[in-house]
Amino acid sequence: MDELGYGEQLSSLASLCSSERGQAHCLDLAPFKEVGDLREELSNSNVALSLFLQGGFTGPTESLDLRPYFKGFHKGLVLDGEFASNFLGDCRYFYPFREKLKEAEPSSLLATRLSYVSDLRILEKACERTFDEGGKVRDAASSTLSGIRKALGNLGSALLSSARDAALKYQGYLSAKEPLYRDGRYVLSVLKSYKNNVDGLIVGYSGSGETAYVLPRSLLELENEMSRLKDEESREVAKILRTLTARFLEEEGEVLYLNETVAYLDFLFAKARYAVNEGGVYPELSENTLIDLRGLRHPCIKREKAVENDFRLDEEDRLLAISGPNAGGKSVALKAVGLAALAFSSGLPVLCKEGSRLSYFPNVLFDIGDHQDIGAGLSTFSAHMKAVGQILKEANKGDLVLLDEPGTGTAPREGEAIAKAIASALLNKGVLAVLTSHYEGLKEFAGSSKGAKNAAMGYKGKSYEPSYHIEYGARGQSFSLEAAVRFGLPQAVAEQASVYLGEGPEADLARREKMLEAALEAAKKKEAEAEAALRESQAKEEELSKRENLLLKEEAEAKQRAKTAMEAALEKAEEEIAAILKDVNSSSKPHELLLAKKKLEGLRPGEEENKVAHVFKVGDYARVPSLGIRGRIAEIKGKKADLRSKDGFSYQVPLKDLELAEGEGQKKREVSVSYVRDLDKPAVKLELNLIGMHYEEALEALASYLDSARLAHFKRVRIIHGLGSGVLKKMVSDYLSKHGEFVASYESAGAAEGGLGATIVHLR
Repeated sequence: MDELGYGEQLSSLASLCSSERGQAHCLDLAPFKEVGDLREELSNSNVALSLFLQGGFTGPTESLDLRPYFKGFHKGLVLDGEFASNFLGDCRYFYPFREKLKEAEPSSLLATRLSYVSDLRILEKACERTFDEGGKVRDAASSTLSGIRKALGNLGSALLSSARDAALKYQGYLSAKEPLYRDGRYVLSVLKSYKNNVDGLIVGYSGSGETAYVLPRSLLELENEMSRLKDEESREVAKILRTLTARFLEEEGEVLYLNETVAYLDFLFAKARYAVNEGGVYPELSENTLIDLRGLRHPCIKREKAVENDFRLDEEDRLLAISGPNAGGKSVALKAVGLAALAFSSGLPVLCKEGSRLSYFPNVLFDIGDHQDIGAGLSTFSAHMKAVGQILKEANKGDLVLLDEPGTGTAPREGEAIAKAIASALLNKGVLAVLTSHYEGLKEFAGSSKGAKNAAMGYKGKSYEPSYHIEYGARGQSFSLEAAVRFGLPQAVAEQASVYLGEGPEADLARREKMLEAALEAAKKKEAEAEAALRESQAKEEELSKRENLLLKEEAEAKQRAKTAMEAALEKAEEEIAAILKDVNSSSKPHELLLAKKKLEGLRPGEEENKVAHVFKVGDYARVPSLGIRGRIAEIKGKKADLRSKDGFSYQVPLKDLELAEGEGQKKREVSVSYVRDLDKPAVKLELNLIGMHYEEALEALASYLDSARLAHFKRVRIIHGLGSGVLKKMVSDYLSKHGEFVASYESAGAAEGGLGATIVHLR
């Protein structure tokens, strides 16, 4: 995989980790063997990226691998301040992180995974009581140690006082007035000539030899007591550390699982930093076999120099043949696609744009570079044929195959035939394949075969320098002579080659091909112009339709305003009549009453004036009073409607002649609601926790859970039973061994998934 740059990408990722195990996780990374595992990893990675972008969430600042320490503990060694400091660092990072994650993403798979880490905060408190921040055992680690150190402190003060008394007594013989503290004890600096005048033991000399260091005899008894207390202190410290080490050995599996989980979080956030720094994303995992990468670039090329390209292959177009100029970027594009597939299958970000999709490829098979092996007697051609033969043997439907210049290294006509045969075999295999080539025959094959297509690397104008952009549907030219001159071939030699190139049937074929390409380009141009004219016509028609609808709307609004004004006037007139009726009786001023009534009648709108235009739409029921027909509007064109009657007849009727009618036989539409299970949040979990259950309860839960998992079409689940007395573990094993009709296999989980405390089940 290093031919694609996979190892280099892993090294870049490892440099962003803070822990030893996180770095090892990066460097040992390989594509997942099961798509279910990949789906879970992508879920965790997307959660980490989202949290990282929100701020407030990051990986640990430092974490050492604790496994070597436990190996030493099993050999009799005891823990020290360094181990305690690292364990405390893991605890102080992990438990607050888990609590924050529960609030931010409570239903995520990552939150579920972290919930399996045991609460080791009792051990955390024990370490804090035992060690200070510098890694030294605290006085308060035990009452005995506290008493010993208090006695040592008092004895140290007594020693200093006695040493000063001795210095005062022998001051006439000393080179320094104050006693010195050398090698853990107080001594006097005595001039060499007076060394016999001081009662004590000579324990050393200065570098010049002119000063003797003397331990006064008056300090000997105190020094002996000091040695005794220090021995007691060492024994008590050793006892404390042995006791604490034994407690850690009891929780070894849980401590190492915590340590590994912290390293995993470091790895997740390293991926998040990598995605942000490099502009990468996690493509959507496609259930169908496809490559849909937008703006893909190679991660081993600096971002400011890398060229982005789109790549798409699917069941309809399964083979892509890339041609184009020499040194034009064909191999880089090939490697970028392969590396993207490998990275994605490993759960890594891909350097492409949002909206990209990619499927899981069980195998990414490739033949890139020069495999010449002199020791094995293989030429470049022979080595390539050996590699391609192995690929054709191993490749299956759903795999990705990448071949760089297949068929090269032999006679051109034979090599071209081999390349076409290889491409045909890959199409028959049902794989997705990307090939690079200069062969015209392979370009012709890709252009005429179902399931294959051409692409060309672009170039800049008359300079023929590569642009590194892919143009789909085009057949690239090699521009070998131009490239040869650009890389140092003398111009005269290139001109002579051009003369030779113009001779023979191949040259005539090339000329005819250029003419065909020119005609094809002209046809494409005319087609584009016709499409542009059609789009312009459609746009104008839409604009006219919008204007017509606007006018109809304005007309309806005007009629509504007139109706409102008429009703207001009518209401006012009625108020006036009511006022007159109130003021007169039945025998007085009857002419005023008649006049008011006449005024009222004159203000009442007629039936026609009271109508308000309806803005009809497809599906409305309408009638034509003048024709005595009614029906449902099937289509509206301009100012006319297609009215379909109940008996199936169609009438083209002006919209202005229509009146709204109630639908006949209309029934309320029943809304059908279907529930689609969200794959990222399955109703059935990928694991079952039996810890804390009785035997019969656990057996019933196991049987029920496996039935549900089978109905959900799960292929891999985890059963958590813990270690304990081993009863639950044996029950799980016995049950699985008896149900081979749906259990394909089972084994103990890895260290990262619970170790011997969990069983991985593979379902048929």
